[in-house]
Amino acid sequence: MEGNKLNIVYIDEERDQLADFQADAELSGLFEEIYLLEPKSNLDEMVTEILELKVDAVISDFALNEAKVINYNGDQLLNAIQDIRHNFPCFLRTSYEDDAVSNSFDVNRVYVKEDSMELHSESNLFKRVAAQISAYHRRFEAIKKEHINLKHKLANEGLNSQETDRLIELDDLIESMLSAETKTPTEVKKLALSKFDALMDSTDKLINDIEANLKGNSSDA
Repeated sequence: MEGNKLNIVYIDEERDQLADFQADAELSGLFEEIYLLEPKSNLDEMVTEILELKVDAVISDFALNEAKVINYNGDQLLNAIQDIRHNFPCFLRTSYEDDAVSNSFDVNRVYVKEDSMELHSESNLFKRVAAQISAYHRRFEAIKKEHINLKHKLANEGLNSQETDRLIELDDLIESMLSAETKTPTEVKKLALSKFDALMDSTDKLINDIEANLKGNSSDA
């Protein structure tokens, strides 16, 4: 996200639905880039292509296998994306509300296609997308700021046990939001921090010994 410019991607197996979505999204005036994709037969390849776009939100049709022979639906696609980027803004469009709601991991991300003209649900969807993107970025920035402050304190003053646990928790959150696939195990981080603390204690002791020796030499003189 650059400034207030939002980039989104929509996945649907029907080209007329892709075109309709693009027209409605452009009309909303909320988005800078609107990427349109047809589903690939392989789920992992589909996820990779989506993540490479570096968008701010993903919207998918639910019944992706209605016109194509693929072995996943839109909800499974969004779940796969959020397995890699936790809590990433994802939304599901469908003409089959009951099926989507009963099969969806998160019913709050389900929006119905058929009501778009009469009830302006598409307008509501786009506003919800923009609002959730904003909330996601605010949360990330707050986590990052607290993380930076604790790292600064670690380097300059050291941390108590609660602060150390919080730093590791924040580090886990940041890695999970960016890419859970490359996340460093929590136990490794705890070991690294404990070694850092031991090094800092050793350095502090050395400094104190040097200062004591200097004071002793000064008084002897």
